[in-house]
Amino acid sequence: MSQEKQENNDDGFTEVKSRRNQLRPNRKEVLNQVASGDIRPEDAEKMLGFNRSPRFVITRSGSIALYNLQRYPIVLYVDQWQKVEHLMKSDIFSKFAEKNRNYLKTKNLRANLDPDITV
Repeated sequence: MSQEKQENNDDGFTEVKSRRNQLRPNRKEVLNQVASGDIRPEDAEKMLGFNRSPRFVITRSGSIALYNLQRYPIVLYVDQWQKVEHLMKSDIFSKFAEKNRNYLKTKNLRANLDPDITV
């Protein structure tokens, strides 16, 4: 059963509201509440989904999606994740990254990073 609800607007357009959108507050509304002092900035970050830890989810197609690492999920099948895991455990990835360190960029994530990596 679909978790979407359709509403007709006065202008004749049909707006589709999903349950997910109802659970996540509007960014402008939250910022207005912070500006008015109704909520603390720390609470606003939680409401808007900042500082969310990465999580795995099984998709409908049977693949594994990694959320909260970037804007869109990283979706791979289990055998692909196993290959990535093998590369990360071996020294192949670390040697490659070290060899090409001058060409690589980092993204400043609000997460615990390896202390050897400078951000």
